[in-house]
Amino acid sequence: SKSIKGKVIEQLKTAGKVFNQDNKTFLKLGNENYEIMYYYLRNGKELSINSPRIWEEKNHKSTIVNQSAITKSNGLKIIIVYPSTNKITRYINENEIEFVNNQLTYNFYIVTYNNLDSLIKKLKGD
Repeated sequence: SKSIKGKVIEQLKTAGKVFNQDNKTFLKLGNENYEIMYYYLRNGKELSINSPRIWEEKNHKSTIVNQSAITKSNGLKIIIVYPSTNKITRYINENEIEFVNNQLTYNFYIVTYNNLDSLIKKLKGD
């Protein structure tokens, strides 16, 4: 079976132009270039975006992940979470959480690999 990343690249190629630059992969859709990044999240875990840099992986215990690497470059990004398909949440403020559903979160779109199609449709304006 093809790797998830391989399938993702095929999906992206049907959507727009995929190109590599400086060891990074980009998707060109219309006038925008999106850097493609992957985030490995074990099955059964949930991901919460607490701030651009602080992410939290939860199952029975919580792990804080510092994502400075993702936020240090300014361009737009699409971050593809795999293999977990649990919904991703983000904190709006200290007390409020919402599901991340194809909306721009800071300077990135974050999506589980199985929902990539719907994000691409949204970005293309289909």
